[in-house]
Amino acid sequence: MTVASANQTQSRAPVYFIAHGGPPTLFDTAHPAHKHWTRWGAEVQDQIKHDHIKGIVFVSAHWQAELGSSKNPHQVQINTDESNPLVYDYYNFPAHFYKLQFTSHNPRPFSDRVAHTLRTHGFDVEPTKRGLDHGVFIPLKAAFHNVLPPDSPHPKPVSSHDSGRDGLPSNIPLVQISLPSELIAGQAAAQASIDLGRALRSLRDQQIAIVLGGQPVHNLRSFMTTMRSGALPDPSTGLYRPEPFATAFSHALSEAILSSRSSSASSAGNDDDDDEQAAKLEKERDGKLLALLLRPEWKLAHPTDEHFLPLAVAVGASYPSDPVVEDTPVAEGGMAWNMYRFG
Repeated sequence: MTVASANQTQSRAPVYFIAHGGPPTLFDTAHPAHKHWTRWGAEVQDQIKHDHIKGIVFVSAHWQAELGSSKNPHQVQINTDESNPLVYDYYNFPAHFYKLQFTSHNPRPFSDRVAHTLRTHGFDVEPTKRGLDHGVFIPLKAAFHNVLPPDSPHPKPVSSHDSGRDGLPSNIPLVQISLPSELIAGQAAAQASIDLGRALRSLRDQQIAIVLGGQPVHNLRSFMTTMRSGALPDPSTGLYRPEPFATAFSHALSEAILSSRSSSASSAGNDDDDDEQAAKLEKERDGKLLALLLRPEWKLAHPTDEHFLPLAVAVGASYPSDPVVEDTPVAEGGMAWNMYRFG
């Protein structure tokens, strides 16, 4: 690797895949996911302090492009609402769950820059006004000064970052973009999501972090069955007993992500951008991710695709030479909580 490319790598903003959980996890400060979110918030705040992060692009499992009958895999939507209102896209929770607030801003020049980057890399981008869904604001609230509604029965959680405002620092813009259309499914959807990540990743050299909110295993019906069965969480971990399919897929995911990094590290020394070896490693890494959809437990782990697809975006947004850190690689009921940092 040349000195110039080494310096570029050091200045790149990271990619984060976050298991976003749901509203109850926001109030469960003992849960391993909540603990990760607060650690992540402290890390991001430190990155912001040192000018390594100057903006955030967020992709959530809860926004797939709504494009009518279009099945264009390279077409997405981008939020242009500058106030980033919240979308309470969940049901049958206590009233205070619908009073959560999170302050962030999405200035038009920032969303225009992200849209331009996507178009430069072959994506059609449709501007639309939309709020941030819970795949975005739940982990962000835990990470940044989690103020709860006055009528919340929950104690005020320990915050990783107390800025005096419930939200991102005022100098950090945040824009959400959609996944490709839900009419695209299976390996085609995963490949389209990898392509989306690849179209976004040059933004990292402008100190714009790419954050993905999904779930490594997401069988909500199975998870709710476990909760309603009367089973109690393991007192040593705070987690419900995992289903075998959730454990198997969580382990397979770890192997796919971390073994790809191991093979990339063994071939280090070449530039990311134009080296044939890097392209070969990317193809190998993408193949390992796509192969997860062929596993026997795939449809149990993901009855629908959308919570897996942000992980595919994360892989696409990373480079073969990026160091990869895994956190919370644990399964719980019909869910799993693996989280990753690339770069």
